[in-house]
Amino acid sequence: MANTTFKFIGKHIIKGKIKLLTGLHIGGTNEGFQIGGIDNVVIKNPLTDEPIIPGSTLKGKMRSLLEWKYANIKIKNNGNNISSKVTGDESALFILKLFGQTKDWKVDDMLGPVRFLFRDATLTDESKKELEKYLGKNIYTEVKAENSIDRLTSAANPRFMERVIAGSEFEFEIVMDNYTEEDYKNLKYLFEGLLMLEDSYLGGGGSRGNGKIEINIEKVSKRNADYYSTGKGTAIKLNLPPKEILKRFDELVEKFKL
Repeated sequence: MANTTFKFIGKHIIKGKIKLLTGLHIGGTNEGFQIGGIDNVVIKNPLTDEPIIPGSTLKGKMRSLLEWKYANIKIKNNGNNISSKVTGDESALFILKLFGQTKDWKVDDMLGPVRFLFRDATLTDESKKELEKYLGKNIYTEVKAENSIDRLTSAANPRFMERVIAGSEFEFEIVMDNYTEEDYKNLKYLFEGLLMLEDSYLGGGGSRGNGKIEINIEKVSKRNADYYSTGKGTAIKLNLPPKEILKRFDELVEKFKL
């Protein structure tokens, strides 16, 4: 990779909604629950008791999905120690540029500052009102009972998992910093990761039905460097799912340019 000069050019602010098509479980702390209560609780805002989707969960899942597509995952079994290592060629370096370098996958080339920033996603006001209407004040979750079955004795081992209820909607925000004139084109990988996320799952228990989501991108705000001295920026209204944005990306990409 040739040497690159970096300079802050501006930001893209991507906002939209995540709708739960099935219950969502992203684990929190069980502190405070008694024996016989819930085995696995969801992460919540401790001040409001409202569930959240941590930015780290969105970032980690999207990075993983893109690495499985573009990079190489090498799994090693050293006795009882199983580890994985991610490697990639030039075509996969965008993952390091967007999400950051890791100890198992570093390059000598200078990729510049990390581009993506993921905010915690919070329940929409509409969802809060709807859930409280049917469940009661400050109640936003359900308890799902599951059984693991002993294959020899058929004995059931019940467990209770807290889930955010299907139909709930969360507002999300992802920020992409631009440090080269070509950075705006990396938005394609963001929309691609969101589309892959729709066909995967968020949180725990995905293979047992949890975490199926639907995503809608409402707008992409453009804020060049001057915005931070004048407050003047522009926004592209989309109201489209990632799939439709990707279909039209060649048409939209010039509009994303700062």
